[in-house]
Amino acid sequence: MSIFVQSFSPALANLKNLNETQSNYPLYQLAGELESSLIDSNDSEILSLDYELLLYYLEKPNYSYLVHPSNHFDEAVVETLQNLNKIGNNHISKMIEDEPRIIICNPRQIINGNPQRVDTYNCAIADYKFNYQKLDTEKKLDTEKYQNNVNLEYYKNPYQTLDVYIRRD
Repeated sequence: MSIFVQSFSPALANLKNLNETQSNYPLYQLAGELESSLIDSNDSEILSLDYELLLYYLEKPNYSYLVHPSNHFDEAVVETLQNLNKIGNNHISKMIEDEPRIIICNPRQIINGNPQRVDTYNCAIADYKFNYQKLDTEKKLDTEKYQNNVNLEYYKNPYQTLDVYIRRD
């Protein structure tokens, strides 16, 4: 009862002010910055391996057939989709090799409840694909201010990063 009483007022305030709640949400702010400065309205090739909510705010489809980050590492999901010819072997590396215009990724994932460095693909795209640039360095888009915003997550995930890469044409 005590927890309900303490959380009821802030929750009700959020529901009454949905526009303000959304405008204060870091991924919504990042989507606005991406859209206003980097994304052409025709850019539909966005590979999001994490932070898929950005795609919702940008009103863009994911380049990946899988929409939830952990599904890329769930053997049952991957095997089923491979058997249905929806994805191939090494599907993440293949999508990166296809060079979609924008890649959003995170080198660490929580897989089966354990934080793990992803070793099936290299998330440091600009280190080996020289036609990509990491936005927070060369384009001066500070993704850390969104990643470290207290409104992003109730419980901070120290393993998660927000890496956005854009292909230079």
